[in-house]
Amino acid sequence: MDQVEARFRDLHTLTYEGSTLASLWCIFLVSVGVLIFNSFLITLFATDRTLRTPAAYLVLNLSVIEFCLGLTNTIMYGINLYHKRWALGTTAAHIQGCLLVGFCSASLTSLGLLGIERWLVIVKQKRLELRQSIGLIIGTWTWSTILASSPYWFGNKWVLEASLLYHAGDYANRSAAGIFVTMLIFMNVSLPLMTFMFSYAQIYKVIKDWNAHERQSSLGRQQTANNRLEAMLMRKVLIVVGVFVFNWVLQDVSFMFELITGKQDQPIVETLAAIFCVFNSCVNPILFIVLDARFSAAARRLLRLPPSSSSSPSTSMDNRSFQSGSFSHTNSWALQKSTLSGSGASLRPTTGDTWADEKIQGSVSPSPSPLRYPSHISHSPPQHQHQHLFQHEHDQFQQQDRAVPGFHSPRGK
Repeated sequence: MDQVEARFRDLHTLTYEGSTLASLWCIFLVSVGVLIFNSFLITLFATDRTLRTPAAYLVLNLSVIEFCLGLTNTIMYGINLYHKRWALGTTAAHIQGCLLVGFCSASLTSLGLLGIERWLVIVKQKRLELRQSIGLIIGTWTWSTILASSPYWFGNKWVLEASLLYHAGDYANRSAAGIFVTMLIFMNVSLPLMTFMFSYAQIYKVIKDWNAHERQSSLGRQQTANNRLEAMLMRKVLIVVGVFVFNWVLQDVSFMFELITGKQDQPIVETLAAIFCVFNSCVNPILFIVLDARFSAAARRLLRLPPSSSSSPSTSMDNRSFQSGSFSHTNSWALQKSTLSGSGASLRPTTGDTWADEKIQGSVSPSPSPLRYPSHISHSPPQHQHQHLFQHEHDQFQQQDRAVPGFHSPRGK
């Protein structure tokens, strides 16, 4: 049996057969799925103006990045499948390493930024402006370009990974330059993961605290509504965070193994890590469409399907609940401030978006779901204002014997 590590293999002798060929087919098919689903999400942005908000441009950026990743994989793996060997030469191997590391880096950074954006909106009650979103997008591409070219700064190169499927970093290189590049890429995976988990843990804590406060003044059926809402939120947070962590944690473990031992990881581990990473890019657009009512409604309009009952203004949280931000894929309890008129406090809910506000004014009573208050107003509003928290959801439970519909996000993002 050949014991030579993959990074030392001659590409001209590399052929695909048996389990390696099966793995190549698997990652090729997943890459085709990445192309299809991200193409669909990009089409939604191009055809539906209601999705064009500052925060949603971060989602568009993520979809474009993952589309590019799927396109790169589909072309290169398709050629190799046809020839059943590495048929692209050494130069293409280096190009593949740069593109894959660059796109994966940009995808991870975008997911981390989406988590931070949700945290800012829900916990800190701050919204991104368009120029801030554009700045973050430019920063994401700049950082990914720097990382993709980093080995060439130190005389290193991208090498064939143990799975024999693709080229990436020489993470087992024990030189100072090799360790530095490996740590850069390791942190590029770890920091977005930790940021994402922290952001959604804080988001869930905030909603749970609001829910606990509401329980103190709720009885019977209203308490049941709160419990169901909290359980629904927890399930969706677990899905969003769980998918991200599950698909990338094995890659993180593989980095550390190679860095510590100075040799490449086992082929089966490296193969699974590669497939999971690409699979994450396939799942992201699906989660946006399934967990976010805006994307779901846009998809139904594009496919000419009837609107779902949960997206109807009379049965939903009506664009004032959370947006999934990705995977930021949970709602954004975008709590909007009330305006004070005269000597008394009259509540007028807004979402910051004209289209959504017109819907609210035309279909929802002035007793809104949670509200956010301006900075000059105390964050501990009077008790009668607290009674508005979750009131819309409670009304839905009293009218219909079913759980609160899925998440919706304010269009003013």
